[in-house]
Amino acid sequence: MPISSILNLFGGSDNRITAEELKTMMDSKEAISIIDVRNPDEFSSGHIPGCVLIPLSELEGAENIPSKGRLVLYCRAGSRSMKALNILKGRGIKDAVDLKGGIEAWIGACGKVVKP
Repeated sequence: MPISSILNLFGGSDNRITAEELKTMMDSKEAISIIDVRNPDEFSSGHIPGCVLIPLSELEGAENIPSKGRLVLYCRAGSRSMKALNILKGRGIKDAVDLKGGIEAWIGACGKVVKP
């Protein structure tokens, strides 16, 4: 299913935020949980501070979905995180959004990543 179709299922751009919006949320100490849905190798190469890794391949059966505030999902560029958003919405999780452009957008806008 094309990303645009998935967006339309969930009300369009209301389910996406920019890297700048995420940084503002983080700086304001808003209650959020950030989930990286990339694979462990990608995660190890650098990730957004404070995020947790739940690879897309494990998300559907995951029971450890963070419940602190709004969920922000991201991957490399946005495709996998949109699929993750679809999975979570299907599980009844309403307050979840996709980081538009993924970690590539985050690096471009904010530059700060954590390497384990």
